[in-house]
Amino acid sequence: MSYNLNLSLGPLKNFVLLGYCDFIKDLEIECKKLKINFYFITTKDQIKNCESIPKNTLVTNIFNKNKVKNFLIDVDFSDSNSFALSIGARWIFSKQIIDKLFFNKIFNCHGARLPIDRGGGGFSWRIMRGDRIGIVLMHLMNEGIDTGPIIFHDDYVIPKDKITPKEISVDYRIRLKDFLLNFINSVSKQTKKFDLFKQTNISSTYLPRLSTNKNGYINWSWNPLDIQNFILAFEEPYEGAKTYLNNELVFIKKTQLHVGEIGNHPYQSGIISRKGKGWLIVMLDGKYSLIIEYIGNKKNKNILSKIKIGDRLYTPSNKLDDTKKFRSIIKNKIN
Repeated sequence: MSYNLNLSLGPLKNFVLLGYCDFIKDLEIECKKLKINFYFITTKDQIKNCESIPKNTLVTNIFNKNKVKNFLIDVDFSDSNSFALSIGARWIFSKQIIDKLFFNKIFNCHGARLPIDRGGGGFSWRIMRGDRIGIVLMHLMNEGIDTGPIIFHDDYVIPKDKITPKEISVDYRIRLKDFLLNFINSVSKQTKKFDLFKQTNISSTYLPRLSTNKNGYINWSWNPLDIQNFILAFEEPYEGAKTYLNNELVFIKKTQLHVGEIGNHPYQSGIISRKGKGWLIVMLDGKYSLIIEYIGNKKNKNILSKIKIGDRLYTPSNKLDDTKKFRSIIKNKIN
């Protein structure tokens, strides 16, 4: 598929959102104010998260071309007055859908730098590696995964008090909402030309989606920084990173690295060496230990008070092996 070096949009008459975002109502209100027709296409699982469902909404797990065309009967993507935008949409669109249905005017918002952060996994992969640069990015879709040319990007430093996936995601969505409202306004009354920047594959990286159920097990043999970042990656809004205590599955949250104990041998990693009021200390490799303020059971109850000094947190090797065998895949279809 080939693209021009620039793209013209506007004056906008139709805006189609695919997927889900928590500021749908803001987008619909803005479109109504600007006299732009607003359409929303989503799946059954995503519609459950909507506090407000737009008037023109299609809910479908199977993306059927004819069904969508009938829903968008008054939308003509062949001119510059209409465009579609994916935010977390559950489908991977074929070249035919992109070319024939959307006339190459379907975009995707991606909350990570491209081409180095293609794929799913949200913010968790980046938390694991300690990446503190955020981005609001929109690119034109093609038949690849996050490979289309970039129309807009704005890097920013993630605020230092935002460390969990929930905190980083909320901050990102506020920035994304502001960008989209401004973008819609900019093409609402006049035609604008946008430069397109093609991605290269020289420095590209792809990472699959993560499953908190399958991928969230802690390896206590890792170095302390990797353990801390891994636990943070499965913090709120997720259930927590997982491990075992006295043959019981437990979930770890609210942790921080600590230097103030005696040095440790690698074999001591996971041993609970000290307890305080509402916290305990777990030995890690070398000079670091881990302060933990939440260890939950399957009923989401903090069992910290029941844990004894000398108990050990551990993850069976078969669980660690299984995390690498499993790949999370969304199975919604297109026909």
